[in-house]
Amino acid sequence: MKQITTVAAMALIMAGSAPASEQVNQQEDPKRDGKLIIQITLDQFRSDYLVRYKQALTKGFRTITEKGVGKVQGYVDHAITNSHPGHASLATGAYPRTHGYSANEWWDYVDGKWRWVDGAIDHKTTIIGNDKRPGYSPFSMRVRSLSDWVLKADKKAKSIALSSNETVVSYAGKTGRDAFWYDREEGRFITSSYFRQDYPKWVEKFNAESLEDYKAEEWALSLPDNLQGLADKDDQSYEDFGNHYVFPHRFADEYNPEHETRSRQTQLDYWFYEIPMVDLAVLDLAKKAIKAEKLGQRNSVDYLALSLGSLDNIGHIYGGYSLETLEALYLFDHALAGFIQFLDASIGRDHYILSLSGDHGAPDPIERTIAKGGEAYRIPQEEIENLLDHIDEIGAAHEGSQSALVSKIESALEKEPYIADAVTEAEVYGLKPSSNPYMDLYRKSWVRGRVADFPLWTTKPHRDHHPARYGIYVQYKPNTHFGYGMVVHGSPYDYDRLVPIFFFGGGVVDQKLREARTIDVAPTLAKWMALPYPETVDGKPLFKKESN
Repeated sequence: MKQITTVAAMALIMAGSAPASEQVNQQEDPKRDGKLIIQITLDQFRSDYLVRYKQALTKGFRTITEKGVGKVQGYVDHAITNSHPGHASLATGAYPRTHGYSANEWWDYVDGKWRWVDGAIDHKTTIIGNDKRPGYSPFSMRVRSLSDWVLKADKKAKSIALSSNETVVSYAGKTGRDAFWYDREEGRFITSSYFRQDYPKWVEKFNAESLEDYKAEEWALSLPDNLQGLADKDDQSYEDFGNHYVFPHRFADEYNPEHETRSRQTQLDYWFYEIPMVDLAVLDLAKKAIKAEKLGQRNSVDYLALSLGSLDNIGHIYGGYSLETLEALYLFDHALAGFIQFLDASIGRDHYILSLSGDHGAPDPIERTIAKGGEAYRIPQEEIENLLDHIDEIGAAHEGSQSALVSKIESALEKEPYIADAVTEAEVYGLKPSSNPYMDLYRKSWVRGRVADFPLWTTKPHRDHHPARYGIYVQYKPNTHFGYGMVVHGSPYDYDRLVPIFFFGGGVVDQKLREARTIDVAPTLAKWMALPYPETVDGKPLFKKESN
């Protein structure tokens, strides 16, 4: 059985790092004019992780937070805290109302018909290497991203976006060609025909020769005994709904030989997607990209985006105070330290700026909240379907104006004990008064014609009167979880909006920031590199580069 520990994983991620002597030579070479922007996003990176787990995170995270500039409690400045709008705001510096991602999915009215839209799946494209599958692209994004700004400023510039999932498309932007992400179905790093028609040699080689080194069939605990007490005990039976919630985690325990559609290898590829080793592979691939494309080592400003998604998967399955989350952060802490060492040696710290942030936070599992004396709810899928059936009945029986129907649906929704408010389009646009304290955040999230079906997901394909079709969004009460998710984020509450935001690199000196928002990240990186950015940016630069 293949097993991976911190020692083995760090040996992989540190492989190929340049020696210290090379680091000194690169940093002191006055002839090198290349620069590199590195934007790293950890999905579901909660602010409290850096506080609760500080004692365990003494490598890369400490370097970035103590030698860089930022805020432990930065924040997402919009209401619907799903992943796609969060990543798009980081990539573009814009609110969802500007960049177009209202949520991960939404109802859209096109050519007189309603359709359900996944914000990233682009049916006009295909996966390179499997033209039977639709590809992914930023087709839903209405503005250009930091990647586009870099490429527009200099024709010689290069932009590469890498991820363990399809959130990479926002960072790649409208004009980027090099976007690659790990795909569970393919079991490799892929791209789509939106970006290019082939794979560069360094991606092909990594898929063929290096990726399998990370595909362990056992995720073993490597955290020292004296640090394990920072997390909850590894015996919380609510984790993963009581399935496989104790270390070590073994693929053999979760493999289903009778699965109707997935082979053993495909099931392993899915399992790999949900453990931190997939993001260690992304960091290793990033090193290969820097070497092969000479990022930051030419007379141009280049861009590298890394979107690391396994922390989100782990948080959804086990929760933020689980030993699994701490173990993942411990691995990332070591991996980030190795990556910074590689950057210093290959590029030189004076030649790059790095940002580290999260796209959203997350609540605790309801069982943990209740055990601590709080209120929390889990709404089963059947209850959601029953509510939507009732809304369909109201819609089918209604005779009169649409505004009257909207009022009926709004009233029916707000009778549910777990719903705090039914936010209507009239309230968002100020045509109807609202006492909702989060209304300003909803206005920043609102995209006309793209109203999220979240959190009222449905398994029925034809909901004639889903509230989203009438411009109604449901705000649920704090610590409410829906359907099959053990942990669900997406609310305007602080636990979903507080994320770390930090900047690190040459010219970044200690400065006190009053606040930091995710929409400020892209313009800050651009300003540091003296790159122009468009008027579509809602954020602002947080600080300026200090002269040497």
